[in-house]
Amino acid sequence: MNNRFKCVFDKIHAEEDLKEKTKAYLRSRMLKGRASVSGRIPLRPLVAVASVLIFIFVTAGFRFYFTPSVVISIDINPSIELGINGLNRVISVTGYNNDGKKLAASLPLRHKKYGDALDLIMSSEQIGEYFRRDEVMAVTVISNEGNRGNEVLNGVKKCTSSRRNIYCYSGSFAGTECAHEAGLSRGKYQAFLRLRSMGSVVSEDEIKGMTMKEIRDMILSLSDSDDGTAGGSGDADMPGEPYAGYGRKNRGNGGKHGGRWGRGEHGGLRLDGFQDACVRKNTLE
Repeated sequence: MNNRFKCVFDKIHAEEDLKEKTKAYLRSRMLKGRASVSGRIPLRPLVAVASVLIFIFVTAGFRFYFTPSVVISIDINPSIELGINGLNRVISVTGYNNDGKKLAASLPLRHKKYGDALDLIMSSEQIGEYFRRDEVMAVTVISNEGNRGNEVLNGVKKCTSSRRNIYCYSGSFAGTECAHEAGLSRGKYQAFLRLRSMGSVVSEDEIKGMTMKEIRDMILSLSDSDDGTAGGSGDADMPGEPYAGYGRKNRGNGGKHGGRWGRGEHGGLRLDGFQDACVRKNTLE
């Protein structure tokens, strides 16, 4: 009998001991679970923040790449403008007359370095035909940032230094809106303003089809008719503005500026002399 009772009580103690061990095990697992949960970093807020940052960077990069900081106006008879971003890449190409539109459509200029784009333009058959006829090309670097504009202007001069009859100028964006409203590139609009300021009655439509050489000859003709004084404020060595100072003394074999036109030397001349916005509307009509 005693042995039987002992076995029964041993079973009871064994069951109690198992219960305590089980409780201890479960308690330890719960504590570990809580610790792991409390130490875990929530992912949803991080994913949201990362998504916002990626969107900001992508948007800023897209805007930076596709926003022109400089425009290069190229005029010979085709008139085109190249929008250049901060990486010196061509991100827009716009033709401002029929020849300019054909030229823009015929060449893969977008996303190229502006120097490579200029090489393509100058080497094209369409432009080569004008150079063979001894035509004149004006390349105008337009920027509101002095250092940036000068940097691109110097780069343009290097790109075109081996060519004859190419002339490089610089200027700001002032008056660009009026040029585009008139259907003209910035460079050709500058020549148009010069002609109108000298008393010419040439219209915007007429000047669209004129070559830069024809425009130059018209300016020289008007300068001659005004005894050399209508050419503007330029001196005998370097005119203060494009087309300025081209009177009788500057033409022919003995004229310094006439020689420059013939040899294709490059001047870093600014266009600011008569750049007031909408001069065409305010003073010339």
